[in-house]
Amino acid sequence: MRSETQVLQKTSLIRLVEQQDIKSLARVHVDCWCETYRGIVPEEYLHSLKYRDRQAMWEKLLPRRVSSGATYVVIGEEDDVVGFADCGPAREHEHGISGELYAIYLLKRYQGLGLGLELFESIKSSFAKLGHDSFYLWVLRDNPTKRFYEKVGGKYLKSQPVDIGGVELIEDLYYWELEKHI
Repeated sequence: MRSETQVLQKTSLIRLVEQQDIKSLARVHVDCWCETYRGIVPEEYLHSLKYRDRQAMWEKLLPRRVSSGATYVVIGEEDDVVGFADCGPAREHEHGISGELYAIYLLKRYQGLGLGLELFESIKSSFAKLGHDSFYLWVLRDNPTKRFYEKVGGKYLKSQPVDIGGVELIEDLYYWELEKHI
């Protein structure tokens, strides 16, 4: 008899986002924030997150990703989005790092199955194809999944305060250098 973990690993798929994924992408974005940051980010802020607002955000962002970045989704066993990663050019240039992993989220019940690693590898491949030699990610220091970034080779660079919902939190910058192929 196969375990739920085996079934999920066999039926999950990582692919580039498609227009019809936007509504599900928005749902996962909000749900992951609520799952991940409960007890860290103010409850009022989490309650203020709305699917329709994230959907509108993604409808504006995705057309820009075609030439300068990539957004991947993880499709679960019921053919619905259960995670995503979004990347592109660095928005900050002070560290000489050319790419940025803007977001990577996976619903809790899909964590620990190897899907996050597969998603991360897809992002690394995209950065290489886009000509980046390095990339970074900002992550809240208290994020319970922060160790994942260390496990996949992220190097800590610095910390800074960030205001979320009127509360000052600390976020850490991790970066990766990509292997150069000659």
